Amino acid sequence: MAGPMLTIVTPILYLEVIFVLFNGAALWLLFNRVKERELSPQEAMELMRKLSGKQHK
Repeated sequence: MAGPMLTIVTPILYLEVIFVLFNGAALWLLFNRVKERELSPQEAMELMRKLSGKQHK
């Protein structure tokens, strides 16, 4: 008796798990705030020089 019912329920459970994982990942991406420190003016100038390829004289 459990055979036919089990074949219907199992794919539904897999879909539900996929939806829960997807929603969890989406919420984590939306609400995860990465703490970035602000660069000092000296560090910003060094970074700009490094990215532009120019050397400080």
